[in-house]
Amino acid sequence: MPDFDEVFEGAENDHESFAVVPLENNTAGAVDPALDLACASTLEIRAEFHLGIHHALLGAKENEFEIDTLFAMDQPYFQCRRFLKKRLSQATWIPCKSSADSMEKALSHGKGAAAIGLADRGIEKGLHLLESDIQDRKDNFTRFAILSRHLEYKSDLKNKTMRTSMAFSLEDRPGSLLETLEIFRGGGLNMCHLESRPSPDHRWRHRFWVTLETKDEDEERLIQTSQQVEQSTPWSRFLGAYPLLTSP
Repeated sequence: MPDFDEVFEGAENDHESFAVVPLENNTAGAVDPALDLACASTLEIRAEFHLGIHHALLGAKENEFEIDTLFAMDQPYFQCRRFLKKRLSQATWIPCKSSADSMEKALSHGKGAAAIGLADRGIEKGLHLLESDIQDRKDNFTRFAILSRHLEYKSDLKNKTMRTSMAFSLEDRPGSLLETLEIFRGGGLNMCHLESRPSPDHRWRHRFWVTLETKDEDEERLIQTSQQVEQSTPWSRFLGAYPLLTSP
């Protein structure tokens, strides 16, 4: 799919489909459009996996290092800032909606154009590999979520790390966030991720995305905690209870 909107729309409309989207990168941070769409959709997270990401600089012309235009999605761009500042400081960055879109635009632009993408995919499209592994960190990893409407992700759940995610909004008054976080602490649940996103309903207010590490024995406390959050916040949504899978 060309963008996140169509990924979610496709999985929403086809009950047999799964959506696979990035949630967070350990260099560039949260993938905001994916978080917002997950909160707004009817899909639930069925599994999470972590994948090492290796970016390449791909040119429209072979051995082309006089690059004046760089096509790149925002996440890959920010994951490669040190390389780009050192080697392509003169190039104009054109933000794109996906890495596939970046590579197609570089190819059609022609001389002086380059894109950030996966080396093998770029070569398949007809681009030329100018530099490999241009990401700032060798351990450049992204968290991906697998989402669906009804289907469970089939996997052996034995000895799997389990996670539960939910989102909620808050009343606009002092201490409301602290009170909600106290609910999780009181339930003895370990919070491994907390992210805020602008509310679609109120200017300068936020929604919060929380991910908890959970085990089988936490199920009753988790249900009670979820009910407390639902009762004490203006809006909340259960996003899924799911395993952390071994990276493919």
